[in-house]
Amino acid sequence: MNRDWHIHSNYSDSNRSIKEIVEIAIKNNLHSIAITDHDSVNNLDEINKIESGQLIIHPGIEISAWDPKIKKEVHILAYQFNIEATNIKAICESTIKQRNEIAYQQISLLHDLNFKITVEEVESKKGNSPCLYKQHILDVLKEKGYTDKIYGDFYKEMFKNGGPCEIKPQLPHIKEVIHSIHEDYGFAILAHPFLSKCETELERYKRYGIDGIETYHSSQTKENIETCNEIAKQFEWLETGGSDNHGNYGNEPEIGSYF
Repeated sequence: MNRDWHIHSNYSDSNRSIKEIVEIAIKNNLHSIAITDHDSVNNLDEINKIESGQLIIHPGIEISAWDPKIKKEVHILAYQFNIEATNIKAICESTIKQRNEIAYQQISLLHDLNFKITVEEVESKKGNSPCLYKQHILDVLKEKGYTDKIYGDFYKEMFKNGGPCEIKPQLPHIKEVIHSIHEDYGFAILAHPFLSKCETELERYKRYGIDGIETYHSSQTKENIETCNEIAKQFEWLETGGSDNHGNYGNEPEIGSYF
């Protein structure tokens, strides 16, 4: 049974529409997909209306959380939550607001550094997203020839490693995120633990009530997958997998080509 339960759309930081994603999934003979946009479920109305034939589309979300013990950002996938998603929306509201404010700060900083980039140009890349993302900014910079890649040396210099555009939002505590998902009757799944470098904390996350782990992620090695399998069996966790595809805004495998 072919499936891909970790896909992003232009409701967050991918350039692809829901329609395009569905077309690719059908072309690749997938049985089911999940659209897991970052910190937003604004895609639900379109997902519920779109014609997908025999392809099952599961509502989902990837929520950014903070683990103060290890001082790292970790991501929690949520599935099968109720359609109102009241608690999920509430806990993501601040993150979305901050990300938008940060993006405008980054545009201003780049302008001050003599990069010929305007707010209007970046906003034109926004699609259906509730906020601007750094990928929208980098797409414009790429078009203007300042960088040849979304995630190239320019990104590492300017948006990472203490660069002038590295501005991080204050994220909700991981325990609060898990609780909010459960309040909306959803399942909370730890996303790509080895990519997030939180694989040493799985027993603690079990105590927090997490329901499963993303075993099959495009960033994880065979050894990583085997470790996740073992942990899932030990903790009686659900296991999920997906490409984490971001369209042209990422370097991940094509939808349905990984798991």
